[in-house]
Amino acid sequence: MIYYFSGTGNSKWIAEEMARLTHDQTVDITATEPSHHSMPLEDECVGIVFPVYAWAPPEKVVQWCQKLARDIGQSQYVYSVCTYGGEAGDAMGCLAKALKPLKLHSTFGVLMPNNYM
Repeated sequence: MIYYFSGTGNSKWIAEEMARLTHDQTVDITATEPSHHSMPLEDECVGIVFPVYAWAPPEKVVQWCQKLARDIGQSQYVYSVCTYGGEAGDAMGCLAKALKPLKLHSTFGVLMPNNYM
């Protein structure tokens, strides 16, 4: 299961391409709260895709991940992909804290054109 948050569509596109290539499915975290119908199966990988806002995940992503961490088992393999302009800052560290007690096993970043003036 690949969960994503996207402001401009870049992170959505990345999540959908990853899902297409891995035969997985995507869930827009702004469209649903963590619930039984959007939860991954116990042996399913959990991907989280989001843009970096001011060197951190968007607050909506942090809040959603805190709820997710309470609702799923700790045996899941959890990875994350962030999109960023200049640098990712501590986005993955912030995400790892939001996911506790889950472990964030892998992190990846996709460099995008920078929009900072």
